Amino acid sequence: MKTLCFLTLTVIAVVLTRTSGTKQSFPIFNQCLWNPCKNGGQCIRKGFFFVCKCRPGYTGRNCQIRVNPCHKRPCKNGGVCMRLGNGFHCKCRPGYTGQNCQTYCKRAVADIVFVLDESGSITHRNFEIIKKFVKNLISIFPISRTQVRVGVITFSTYIKNEFNLNRYFTHRQLYYAINRIRYSNGATNTHLALNYLKRHAFQSRAGGRKLIPQIAIVITDGRSTHPKLTRDTARILKHSGIQVYAIGIGKQVPRSELVTIASNPSKEYIYGINSFRDLTKIKSSIASKTCLGALFQQDNAKPHTARKTSNNIEELDGVKVLLQPAYSPDVAPSDYGLFRSMQHFMKGY
Repeated sequence: MKTLCFLTLTVIAVVLTRTSGTKQSFPIFNQCLWNPCKNGGQCIRKGFFFVCKCRPGYTGRNCQIRVNPCHKRPCKNGGVCMRLGNGFHCKCRPGYTGQNCQTYCKRAVADIVFVLDESGSITHRNFEIIKKFVKNLISIFPISRTQVRVGVITFSTYIKNEFNLNRYFTHRQLYYAINRIRYSNGATNTHLALNYLKRHAFQSRAGGRKLIPQIAIVITDGRSTHPKLTRDTARILKHSGIQVYAIGIGKQVPRSELVTIASNPSKEYIYGINSFRDLTKIKSSIASKTCLGALFQQDNAKPHTARKTSNNIEELDGVKVLLQPAYSPDVAPSDYGLFRSMQHFMKGY
């Protein structure tokens, strides 16, 4: 019945208008006048017909169907897909990270130092948001003496070494230490922070380890007080082999300065966000990249070198594998850092 009425309406709409001494004309009925496209869709007239251009997240002839982004199961490795507006968010299992839980981080090995801006423009409230972001990021890493170590320095007018890489080796200890960091405003002497990274943060006396990836994550919200000194110091830092991620918050941070600070290629190491609340949006991405910059610790026991295990490791996005020398099937390379007597004994063999 509805179809019949619609066709009748269309036929009636093609009316013959005739006036004395004029030619016949046939006005075409514009179906878009009835707003057939739902949910903000755009109606495009096609002769007697119409086509709806739907907004992201909707489909159907009239944009009446809301797309379920979780329908295609985008979350890998047992992650749970949760709808978030027109998109989705993956809640990953412990040890996995990334937008689709595609990155395995449980056996990563790295030294990571957070460099936090606490200048006057940050404010106490936003500094607490930064601390929460750092704790959420740390929760993904396998914190231990032999795997991922974490240090934190803050900077404004002066540098403060909050704690070294060899100070805390559990998540609980790190959370407590970060909660105790106090905000103090001042200038933005970014060059002092970068210089400290190069000279002190990754040294052996501070807990830095040889042959282990060294990663720095710099978070700032403004132009440095001394841009030239920042450029010169950053250039030296890059040559040292330290991987530097630069997170710029707000419009006061020139992209050129982030490029100066970050490692190359800069597009892989730079994050520009509009507000401090947006830090949560980049957590998975930066955690994934940080884990990929770390090493995957692998021993040569048969279950770990089996074909199925090896194939699974190869599927992990870009993870670098630290292979174990053939000295024992059940001893990991990290054990030499735990058992000093073993380390000294094995030196002669």
